[in-house]
Amino acid sequence: MNITVTIGGTEYAAQFDDNAAVREVASLFPLSVNMREWAANKEYYAGLAKTISSTAPAATAINAGDIMLYSGRSLVIFYGDSGNTSGYIKLGSIADAKNLKATLDKAKENVSFVRAKSTEKEKGSAALTPEQQEVYAAYEEICRALIRAETCYKKSIG
Repeated sequence: MNITVTIGGTEYAAQFDDNAAVREVASLFPLSVNMREWAANKEYYAGLAKTISSTAPAATAINAGDIMLYSGRSLVIFYGDSGNTSGYIKLGSIADAKNLKATLDKAKENVSFVRAKSTEKEKGSAALTPEQQEVYAAYEEICRALIRAETCYKKSIG
């Protein structure tokens, strides 16, 4: 599943795995969270409004750019490699994690997640009608605009 992660106005392409935990987290998208740094583990994290009960294989390694679920309650972005994998489930990873830490530092905690525009292959064999495709594209644009507006508002107040 292709995801767009917007960190303080900078967009990153991410690829999420296909498992039950990913699908449950993605059902919350579009999602805007305030992430805080936990430097001891080279990560930024945010609590989720609901506990994710679905399971997936535990993480065996953590690399810069990985997006993880921690203990079913926190969404985590790693800006560096980490040896501590206990409690983490890998959701996916950001394709190009270059300058990720600097971007997270400047973001003033505002990070959003949306599904990226789907390719026909990702939409499956049930092709959408042109009208459905138009509505779907409009919905995605509205979600992106709302997230951008929220980011601008948060910057303006402080």
